[in-house]
Amino acid sequence: MKIKNLIPIIFAIILILIIRGKEKPPETYETETYIVQAGDTAWKIMNDHNYANKDIRELIYYMEQDNGIKAGYLQIGQEVKIRIYEIKKPDASAGTLNASDRCNEYIQP
Repeated sequence: MKIKNLIPIIFAIILILIIRGKEKPPETYETETYIVQAGDTAWKIMNDHNYANKDIRELIYYMEQDNGIKAGYLQIGQEVKIRIYEIKKPDASAGTLNASDRCNEYIQP
């Protein structure tokens, strides 16, 4: 077999390895039941439980999907499942912390 014939195969293998290396690991979360209180909105609920600093709109979307509801139609006393994502620890090898990471150092025991 000629080397010219092997080049596309080698290129395809390298490309596959690069793509697989960039895949995100699945995010882990726990589900918590929250009872809607007077004055609560979906935004307020998810903002109060956003320990991993995720996009609130994404968390509201998951709340709607997990409960089969529209976020604007919450009722006082209603039980809703919310996703609580893991707090991501800063990578020690990176050597830098952002402002929220520094705050979390003082808040956590």
